[in-house]
Amino acid sequence: RGHSAGARGHAEPSRFGDERLRDTAEALPQIAWIAGPDGRAEYFNRRWFEFSGAPPMGPDAGFWRGHVHPDDIAALVSSWREALASGTPWQAECRLRRSDGVHLWHLGRATPIMDATGQVVRWFGTATEIDSQKRTQNELARTAAEREHLLRQKDLLLREVHHRVRNNLQLISSLLSLQNRTITDPVASQEFTEARGRIETVAQVHEQLYLTDTPDLMDFVAFLQGLCANLSRPGIPVICQRAHPLDLPIDEATPLALIANELIANAVEFAYPGEGVVISGGPVRVILEGTSPGPIQLRVEDDGVGLPADFEQGRERLGIRLVRQLTRQLHGRLDAGPRDPAAGSGVTVSIRFDSEPVPPIGVWPEG
Repeated sequence: RGHSAGARGHAEPSRFGDERLRDTAEALPQIAWIAGPDGRAEYFNRRWFEFSGAPPMGPDAGFWRGHVHPDDIAALVSSWREALASGTPWQAECRLRRSDGVHLWHLGRATPIMDATGQVVRWFGTATEIDSQKRTQNELARTAAEREHLLRQKDLLLREVHHRVRNNLQLISSLLSLQNRTITDPVASQEFTEARGRIETVAQVHEQLYLTDTPDLMDFVAFLQGLCANLSRPGIPVICQRAHPLDLPIDEATPLALIANELIANAVEFAYPGEGVVISGGPVRVILEGTSPGPIQLRVEDDGVGLPADFEQGRERLGIRLVRQLTRQLHGRLDAGPRDPAAGSGVTVSIRFDSEPVPPIGVWPEG
C-alpha cells in the first residue's frame, strides 16, 4: 500500500470516499497521489516510493518537492497554485529524481474532486513517465535547429555563388563588347552581339536568384518583365502579359530564360523589317501561363512578316537550334506557326513543358 501524510502515517478512510480513491491509485501503473483542497499531499501510492526510494511519508506533506529537479520546481509550483486558485484541472511537465539520483521527465496531471455544493474536497493526481518521448522530442528539436542553421548557411553560400557568377558573366559580356568594337565583319559582329546577349540573360538569371528569398527558386515573371524591358526597341515594345509571380526551380528557369531571350530577340529583329529604326512596327507579346508544379506554356507573338525561311526549311540559325536543344532539356514541346494563318502574317512560337515539384531540400547534395 501507499502511505498517508500526517502524524499517524497510515490511511484513514473518510466520508468523501478516500478509500476508493486510494484503491484506484494503487491499481494504476504510474505514480498517483491524493491532495486535500488546499493542495497539501495526503497520499502517494506504492509506485511513488518504488520510484523515488523515499521513506514512508511523515508529517511533512511537501517532502516531494525535494525530488523535483531544481530547474523545474518554480514553474511547477506556480502552475499548481494557479490550478488551486481556479479549481480547474492541472497539467505540467517536470523532472523527478529516481532512487539512483537520475532525473526522469514526467507528465503530471491532477483533477479536482468536488462535493455536491461544487466545493473542491480532494485532488487526484498522477505522474506518468515520459522521459524517452521527451528526450526524443528534445533531440528532434536540436536536430531541426542544427538543420535550420545549416540551411541558412547554405542559402548564404548560394547567394554568394549567384553574386559571383553574375559578376563574372558581366565581366565576360564587357570583354565581348570591347572585342566586338574591333570587328569589321558585320556577320561576325552580329554573332558576338548575340553571344553577349545570351551571356547577359544567364547573368540576369543569377541576379534574380541573388535577390530572391529562396536561392533554389526564381521568380520567373520578375525576370521576364525585366527581359522584355531590356529587349524593347523604339516602335517595337515587348509586352509581358503576366502579373502574378511564378516560382521555378533553377534547372528549369535557366533554360527557359535562354529560350525566352532567343524568341523575343528574334521577334524584335525579324518581325518588322525596315531600314534604320522602326518607328511603328508593332508589339511583341510574351505570354506566360501555368503554375509550378504543373504544365507551363511560354508564347511569343508578333504581327509581323511571318516565320523566317530557315525555320521552315531546316536551315536554322544558331538561336533556333539553341531553342530546340533547350526545349529538349526541359522535356518540352516547341510549336511555331503564323499567328493569322489566312493572311500568313504574324508568328506565334510556344514552348510547353511540365514543371516538376521542387525536390526536398537537403543540407548538401549527396555524392
